[in-house]
Amino acid sequence: PNANSTVNDLAVYGSVIYVAGDFDTIGGASRYFVAALDATTGNALSSWSKKLDSSANVLALSSDASQVYVGGRFVTYGGEERFGLAEIDLTTGRMTSWNPEPDGDVRSLKISPDGSTLYVGGTFGHLGLATRNFLGAYDLNTMTLKSWDPSPDSYVHAINTDKNGLVYIGGEFVTVGVDARNHIAAIDPVSASATAWDP
Repeated sequence: PNANSTVNDLAVYGSVIYVAGDFDTIGGASRYFVAALDATTGNALSSWSKKLDSSANVLALSSDASQVYVGGRFVTYGGEERFGLAEIDLTTGRMTSWNPEPDGDVRSLKISPDGSTLYVGGTFGHLGLATRNFLGAYDLNTMTLKSWDPSPDSYVHAINTDKNGLVYIGGEFVTVGVDARNHIAAIDPVSASATAWDP
Protein backbone atom coordinates (compact mmCIF):
# COMPACT_ATOMS: atom_id res chain seq x y z
CA PRO A 1 0.00 0.00 0.00
CA ASN A 2 3.01 2.33 0.40
CA ALA A 3 1.63 4.90 2.85
CA ASN A 4 3.59 8.15 2.69
CA SER A 5 3.47 8.73 6.47
CA THR A 6 2.74 7.04 9.77
CA VAL A 7 0.02 4.40 10.12
CA ASN A 8 -1.44 4.53 13.64
CA ASP A 9 -4.07 1.78 13.60
CA LEU A 10 -5.58 -1.02 11.50
CA ALA A 11 -8.88 -2.88 11.50
CA VAL A 12 -9.58 -5.92 9.30
CA TYR A 13 -12.89 -7.31 8.08
CA GLY A 14 -13.02 -9.94 5.35
CA SER A 15 -11.01 -8.74 2.37
CA VAL A 16 -10.80 -5.10 3.52
CA ILE A 17 -8.17 -3.46 5.72
CA TYR A 18 -9.18 -0.13 7.28
CA VAL A 19 -6.29 2.21 8.08
CA ALA A 20 -5.88 5.33 10.25
CA GLY A 21 -2.82 7.55 10.44
CA ASP A 22 -0.97 10.68 9.33
CA PHE A 23 -0.74 9.86 5.62
CA ASP A 24 -2.29 11.64 2.64
CA THR A 25 -1.35 9.02 0.05
CA ILE A 26 -1.84 5.27 0.39
CA GLY A 27 -2.76 2.38 -1.88
CA GLY A 28 -1.94 4.39 -5.00
CA ALA A 29 -4.46 7.16 -4.23
CA SER A 30 -4.90 10.37 -2.26
CA ARG A 31 -6.47 9.44 1.07
CA TYR A 32 -6.39 11.87 3.96
CA PHE A 33 -5.74 10.15 7.30
CA VAL A 34 -8.22 7.26 6.76
CA ALA A 35 -8.50 4.65 4.02
CA ALA A 36 -9.91 1.26 3.08
CA LEU A 37 -7.53 -1.10 1.28
CA ASP A 38 -7.98 -4.28 -0.70
CA ALA A 39 -6.27 -6.97 1.41
CA THR A 40 -4.93 -8.73 -1.70
CA THR A 41 -3.73 -5.88 -3.89
CA GLY A 42 -3.14 -3.15 -1.32
CA ASN A 43 -5.02 -0.69 -3.51
CA ALA A 44 -7.21 1.99 -1.94
CA LEU A 45 -10.93 1.30 -2.39
CA SER A 46 -13.09 4.03 -3.90
CA SER A 47 -15.88 3.31 -1.41
CA TRP A 48 -14.14 5.32 1.32
CA SER A 49 -12.50 8.49 0.06
CA LYS A 50 -13.81 11.27 2.33
CA LYS A 51 -11.18 13.50 3.91
CA LEU A 52 -10.34 14.09 7.54
CA ASP A 53 -8.56 17.38 8.14
CA SER A 54 -6.00 15.99 10.60
CA SER A 55 -4.59 12.79 12.07
CA ALA A 56 -6.63 9.69 12.86
CA ASN A 57 -5.25 7.76 15.83
CA VAL A 58 -7.53 4.76 16.16
CA LEU A 59 -10.33 2.73 14.57
CA ALA A 60 -13.02 0.37 15.86
CA LEU A 61 -15.30 -1.65 13.59
CA SER A 62 -18.85 -2.57 14.55
CA SER A 63 -19.40 -6.32 14.79
CA ASP A 64 -21.04 -6.45 11.35
CA ALA A 65 -18.58 -3.94 9.84
CA SER A 66 -21.43 -1.61 8.84
CA GLN A 67 -19.88 1.27 10.80
CA VAL A 68 -16.38 2.27 11.75
CA TYR A 69 -15.61 4.57 14.66
CA VAL A 70 -12.64 6.89 14.07
CA GLY A 71 -10.81 8.75 16.83
CA GLY A 72 -8.07 11.34 16.58
CA ARG A 73 -7.43 15.07 16.63
CA PHE A 74 -9.45 16.08 13.55
CA VAL A 75 -12.23 18.67 13.49
CA THR A 76 -13.87 17.90 10.11
CA TYR A 77 -14.69 14.83 8.03
CA GLY A 78 -15.73 15.30 4.41
CA GLY A 79 -16.07 19.01 5.12
CA GLU A 80 -18.53 18.45 7.99
CA GLU A 81 -17.63 19.39 11.55
CA ARG A 82 -16.82 16.59 13.96
CA PHE A 83 -14.39 16.94 16.87
CA GLY A 84 -12.06 14.01 17.41
CA LEU A 85 -14.60 11.17 17.23
CA ALA A 86 -16.94 10.13 14.44
CA GLU A 87 -19.11 7.24 13.30
CA ILE A 88 -18.79 6.46 9.59
CA ASP A 89 -21.41 4.47 7.69
CA LEU A 90 -19.31 2.17 5.50
CA THR A 91 -22.11 1.67 2.96
CA THR A 92 -22.27 5.38 2.11
CA GLY A 93 -18.86 6.53 3.37
CA ARG A 94 -20.61 9.39 5.19
CA MET A 95 -20.74 10.33 8.85
CA THR A 96 -23.82 9.51 10.85
CA SER A 97 -25.53 12.16 12.98
CA TRP A 98 -23.81 10.91 16.16
CA ASN A 99 -21.69 13.76 17.55
CA PRO A 100 -20.03 12.99 20.92
CA GLU A 101 -17.72 16.06 20.93
CA PRO A 102 -14.76 15.09 23.13
CA ASP A 103 -12.77 18.15 24.23
CA GLY A 104 -9.40 16.47 23.63
CA ASP A 105 -7.75 13.85 21.44
CA VAL A 106 -9.17 10.33 21.23
CA ARG A 107 -6.30 7.85 21.60
CA SER A 108 -8.08 4.51 22.04
CA LEU A 109 -11.36 2.81 21.12
CA LYS A 110 -12.71 -0.65 21.89
CA ILE A 111 -16.09 -2.30 21.32
CA SER A 112 -17.24 -4.74 24.01
CA PRO A 113 -17.39 -8.47 23.14
CA ASP A 114 -21.20 -8.37 22.92
CA GLY A 115 -21.09 -5.36 20.57
CA SER A 116 -23.20 -3.18 22.87
CA THR A 117 -20.64 -0.69 24.21
CA LEU A 118 -17.96 1.55 22.73
CA TYR A 119 -15.17 2.45 25.16
CA VAL A 120 -13.31 5.70 24.44
CA GLY A 121 -9.98 6.81 25.92
CA GLY A 122 -7.77 9.82 25.36
CA THR A 123 -6.75 13.24 26.61
CA PHE A 124 -10.25 14.68 27.07
CA GLY A 125 -12.01 15.84 30.23
CA HIS A 126 -15.50 15.93 28.77
CA LEU A 127 -17.56 13.95 26.28
CA GLY A 128 -20.13 16.44 25.10
CA LEU A 129 -21.34 18.30 28.19
CA ALA A 130 -20.60 15.42 30.58
CA THR A 131 -17.43 15.20 32.64
CA ARG A 132 -15.48 12.08 31.72
CA ASN A 133 -11.83 12.20 32.70
CA PHE A 134 -9.87 10.43 29.96
CA LEU A 135 -12.26 7.45 29.69
CA GLY A 136 -15.93 6.93 28.88
CA ALA A 137 -18.41 4.49 27.36
CA TYR A 138 -21.29 4.75 24.89
CA ASP A 139 -24.32 2.49 24.57
CA LEU A 140 -24.25 1.50 20.88
CA ASN A 141 -27.94 0.62 20.88
CA THR A 142 -28.98 4.15 21.83
CA MET A 143 -25.73 6.03 20.97
CA THR A 144 -25.87 7.71 24.38
CA LEU A 145 -23.12 8.20 26.95
CA LYS A 146 -23.30 5.67 29.77
CA SER A 147 -23.04 6.62 33.44
CA TRP A 148 -19.94 4.35 33.68
CA ASP A 149 -17.13 6.64 34.89
CA PRO A 150 -13.88 5.08 36.22
CA SER A 151 -12.13 8.49 36.22
CA PRO A 152 -8.42 7.74 35.80
CA ASP A 153 -6.31 10.77 36.69
CA SER A 154 -4.44 11.09 33.37
CA TYR A 155 -4.41 10.07 29.72
CA VAL A 156 -5.61 6.67 28.51
CA HIS A 157 -3.71 5.34 25.47
CA ALA A 158 -4.93 1.72 25.27
CA ILE A 159 -8.17 -0.18 25.94
CA ASN A 160 -8.99 -3.85 25.59
CA THR A 161 -11.54 -6.30 26.98
CA ASP A 162 -11.60 -9.98 27.78
CA LYS A 163 -14.35 -12.38 26.67
CA ASN A 164 -16.36 -11.61 29.82
CA GLY A 165 -16.29 -7.86 29.21
CA LEU A 166 -13.69 -6.86 31.82
CA VAL A 167 -12.06 -3.63 30.64
CA TYR A 168 -8.27 -3.23 30.67
CA ILE A 169 -6.70 0.22 30.23
CA GLY A 170 -3.14 1.50 29.86
CA GLY A 171 -1.79 5.02 29.88
CA GLU A 172 -0.26 7.81 31.95
CA PHE A 173 -2.55 7.56 35.00
CA VAL A 174 -1.49 6.59 38.54
CA THR A 175 -4.99 6.34 40.04
CA VAL A 176 -8.33 5.01 38.79
CA GLY A 177 -11.10 6.49 40.88
CA VAL A 178 -9.86 6.20 44.46
CA ASP A 179 -7.48 3.31 43.75
CA ALA A 180 -3.75 3.57 43.04
CA ARG A 181 -3.01 1.92 39.70
CA ASN A 182 0.28 2.73 37.97
CA HIS A 183 -0.36 3.01 34.23
CA ILE A 184 -2.35 -0.23 33.85
CA ALA A 185 -5.62 -1.39 35.38
CA ALA A 186 -8.61 -3.69 35.03
CA ILE A 187 -12.03 -2.11 35.44
CA ASP A 188 -15.40 -3.71 36.15
CA PRO A 189 -17.73 -3.07 33.17
CA VAL A 190 -20.72 -2.52 35.48
CA SER A 191 -19.45 -0.79 38.63
CA ALA A 192 -16.60 1.15 36.89
CA SER A 193 -14.35 0.33 39.87
CA ALA A 194 -10.80 -0.93 39.49
CA THR A 195 -10.52 -4.62 40.28
CA ALA A 196 -7.89 -6.04 42.65
CA TRP A 197 -5.65 -6.87 39.66
CA ASP A 198 -2.61 -4.61 40.03
CA PRO A 199 0.56 -5.59 38.19
